[in-house]
Amino acid sequence: MPEMTSGLAAALARVGTAAAVRLIALAVARADDNQADWLHTGVHDASDGASQAR
Repeated sequence: MPEMTSGLAAALARVGTAAAVRLIALAVARADDNQADWLHTGVHDASDGASQAR
């Protein structure tokens, strides 16, 4: 499985389907600490964008 970027994690988080969340979870499970931090940042950025859009 290729590495997931924070941008891809953010895009998947915005989609919000069960399949998208499952992909993020798989990426986090396989990531080292640094990569996991970047994935967290991407998901956090997506949730911040969603809350600002309201």
